[in-house]
Amino acid sequence: MRFLSFVFCLTVCGLAAPLTAQDESSHLRVVGAAVVEVPPDHARLSVGVRIQAGSPEAAATEMSRRIDAIVDALVDLGFDRDSIPTQVFGISADRDRMGGNAITGYSSATTLQITTFELDRIPEFLSAAVAAGATEVGNVDFESTERRNARSRALELAVAAAREDAEVLARAAGVELGDLVEITNFAQPTSGIMLRGAGVVAGRLPGVTGSAITPQLLEVNAQVVVTWRVRE
Repeated sequence: MRFLSFVFCLTVCGLAAPLTAQDESSHLRVVGAAVVEVPPDHARLSVGVRIQAGSPEAAATEMSRRIDAIVDALVDLGFDRDSIPTQVFGISADRDRMGGNAITGYSSATTLQITTFELDRIPEFLSAAVAAGATEVGNVDFESTERRNARSRALELAVAAAREDAEVLARAAGVELGDLVEITNFAQPTSGIMLRGAGVVAGRLPGVTGSAITPQLLEVNAQVVVTWRVRE
């Protein structure tokens, strides 16, 4: 786990103004932020199949065949069959919008999602799915089982940073930092790598190699607003 430098936004809010109508003491409010980097240890992969057929039955039959082939290919690579859920499945009529809305065929779409801790094998898994009949590659979402711990550490660092700067501001203003009044926490997103809508052609992933989807460090952010009483 690696920690980045802090980025601090500091504001002094009304040293002579009350925080509430009932509290006549002065207050100092400071915003502290921190970023913690963690390496991802697993990823969620989405692969899809989209087909067209002349009837709902034909679409369902072909879709079942494709799904079975993709799942079999992934099982051969070490996945548990029960760990490959179908996220989306549907069949819809294709209509000629310019020709009286007549039905011209049927389309079916399915998405499968898999989770792997073998990040170096992601290109292999995706290529196997495409070779078995997948027509689309969706998101590759990297995640870490240490994200919660990283978030806690980032919050600790953000609060510590806020206090450090509050003490500096208080000294500069000629006042003393008093009791803690309030801490507000702002949720921050975790950033990662995503491949969205990557096309597949001729049973392979064009331009998607191991280096193209090498996972980067995930940034876990924390931002807090801390308010203290100050006294002369």
